[in-house]
Amino acid sequence: MDGVLDYHVHQKGCKMQDQAGKANKNIDGSEGEGGGQVIRTNMALSAIFDLPITIFNIRAKRSKPGLAAQHLAGLNLLKDISNGEMQGNSIGSTVVSFTPGTTSASAGGTIQTSKTFTSNVGTAGSCTLLIQVTLPYLIHKFLNLNLNLNMDIPQERSILQS
Repeated sequence: MDGVLDYHVHQKGCKMQDQAGKANKNIDGSEGEGGGQVIRTNMALSAIFDLPITIFNIRAKRSKPGLAAQHLAGLNLLKDISNGEMQGNSIGSTVVSFTPGTTSASAGGTIQTSKTFTSNVGTAGSCTLLIQVTLPYLIHKFLNLNLNLNMDIPQERSILQS
């Protein structure tokens, strides 16, 4: 089952925010290595910070520019998980606009949900690429993590506080 990924998401007490008045950020997808990592990282950050973005020049430095099947599968999975909206999400597209949504019917509410999301790349595309675009958002929105920095081991304290 190469390229197939199932996520089971359980959300506890996540407070939603309204996106009204947030400006769209434009990202040049040809920056840096100009490949898929630019897309995955910026889409994940967009969902985490509830900021709408447009990425242009997608994979411009590649021999086949634009979205490939594994990029599209990851973006659509993130769109579904975050209840967002996306334009340009098709194979070969060099421009994608993404507006993260809320995972609650009423913005500002507290919710508890449990849902399974499935993505099938349809090619030999890597499941780890799907994880790269979705896991940061899932950790941010759904993981309750408490760290106690009052440790007896000074070395561990300095690592965690730096």
